[in-house]
Amino acid sequence: MILRPSATVNVGLAYVYRPGKLTTLPEELERVDGGTIDGGVSVYPWDGAALFADLRNLDQPNARFGLAEVHLGAEQTLYRLVSLRAGWYRVRDHGTFVYSGEIGVKPWWRETDTARPGRQVDVLAYAFVWQHNVGWNRCWHMMALVIPLVWQ
Repeated sequence: MILRPSATVNVGLAYVYRPGKLTTLPEELERVDGGTIDGGVSVYPWDGAALFADLRNLDQPNARFGLAEVHLGAEQTLYRLVSLRAGWYRVRDHGTFVYSGEIGVKPWWRETDTARPGRQVDVLAYAFVWQHNVGWNRCWHMMALVIPLVWQ
């Protein structure tokens, strides 16, 4: 469910269903548990920019002090073609920090809404996720290629 209280703000609430096939992914990639409720706010402060704040796993009984996990992110789209993204969160269960970054190429043949980035999927993207804790680090690199089935 998404509410749009103004042209520059979205507020959403979602029930997450994650099929069993996706449970083999490292949990730090998204930290979304299946069968939970997540909420978030997206703000579009200027043309091509977006700021995101998500509260994930709101209904988990084992959330420390009853608080959900906070995820923060930002996106800037340049020339309607390239999107740069960054994200951060602290893993509630063991206090590690997770950082992410991504660069994506938008479909140049389609008209986009530059005031609201993130609404157009990337056709090519590279992302990294880095988890830091005292004494150990983990890192993932991901590439995505999306081939549209409908050329509008």
